[in-house]
Amino acid sequence: MGKFELLNKIIPYIDEFEKQHQNADINDFNVWLNKKLNGSISETEKKQKGGILPEIMENLPDLSKDIIISNQLRYLFKYSNLYTKKALEGTNLKTINDIAFLGTLLVEKNLSKSELINKHVTEITSGTEVIKRLNKFGLLQDYKNEKDGRSKKVQLTEEGRELIIEILHEVDKVSQILTAGLSDNEKEQLLTTLVKLRKFHDNLYQKFKKNSIEDIFDAIIK
Repeated sequence: MGKFELLNKIIPYIDEFEKQHQNADINDFNVWLNKKLNGSISETEKKQKGGILPEIMENLPDLSKDIIISNQLRYLFKYSNLYTKKALEGTNLKTINDIAFLGTLLVEKNLSKSELINKHVTEITSGTEVIKRLNKFGLLQDYKNEKDGRSKKVQLTEEGRELIIEILHEVDKVSQILTAGLSDNEKEQLLTTLVKLRKFHDNLYQKFKKNSIEDIFDAIIK
């Protein structure tokens, strides 16, 4: 198919999208077009493509798509944890946060404990336990914060640096396993959606992290 023939085919979709949506961007169009095209194929074709949503909605019609999405994300997080534990066997690392904290210190210097914890959207108590555990195993160390005597900064030890570099190769294997069931095109579509959702929650968390769930719901849903 030539580029002009392809352009002629997509222009009607662009016109339809613009009539239905205002102030939308290319990411919104990508999600809309994918939904529209997938929605036009038969149920048999959907099952052949591995589509599971129609089957879920048929068996559990009372569930909203929001609940199903949340549930799928929860299962993916569990699988990620299980694969990660396998990757960490034989080391002193136990959790994804262990990797995340060490990985951040590999590329970012001069972070205080609270800065490191906040970067990973972790509660102070949980983040402090991670730092204590990594410190105990000699993977990171505290040093004096010259600008604020009340706090300390953290950095990798040489042992910590060597370990995280080694572990990152295993983490890459975990990442490839998690997305192995997707084509390159599906990965791009998923990445676009997840980045959009991540940015939304980055802003939401910073604005409402001290508020109740009712306050958050009222502010963005109602």
